[in-house]
Amino acid sequence: MGKIGDGLDQAAQHVLTRKPPQSTRARVRFLMSKHGNRTRAVAQLLGGSQRTVERYLKGDRKNPPRPVNARIDAEVRRLWQPQIRRRAE
Repeated sequence: MGKIGDGLDQAAQHVLTRKPPQSTRARVRFLMSKHGNRTRAVAQLLGGSQRTVERYLKGDRKNPPRPVNARIDAEVRRLWQPQIRRRAE
């Protein structure tokens, strides 16, 4: 996104009222709720397989590889509390 976009995202994080989910399972569950509870959509978003997303949800796999973890984190932060973020802008 670039330095300016990243800086704006970081500034918007300070405005949020609740913290985003911390565990991998909770973050993937949040992404599932935002993408219509479809594992295929979340898998395409993260660049993994549908079965891997199911493992994250079940709790069998708790520590994703660093690139996948970064994508999960970025996507959760992007989708977290959009109405509050809009009001802050």
